[in-house]
Amino acid sequence: MKTERELISKFFIFFEGVWNYVEPIIDVSTYSMGVCDLKLLPNGKFQVTLRRPGLLIGKGGATIGKLEEFLQTKVTIVEKVIERGSTDKK
Repeated sequence: MKTERELISKFFIFFEGVWNYVEPIIDVSTYSMGVCDLKLLPNGKFQVTLRRPGLLIGKGGATIGKLEEFLQTKVTIVEKVIERGSTDKK
């Protein structure tokens, strides 16, 4: 079984690549997806919390399918909803 650290590293390589060494596999940045949290769950699934899950899923589930194949583990998605005007500034 892969460690959380290995999965997080591979996740970023998949989407961002490694500058001047490895090209990204999918050309969607983690910034544009709004990735908030990455963690390995006790059941062995890799959980991605993000603001725009549609970009991670891809057309017909193509992107998430390739990601699961690359990571060799199942991926669960949690959408992070940020309400407008929800800042704590007073």
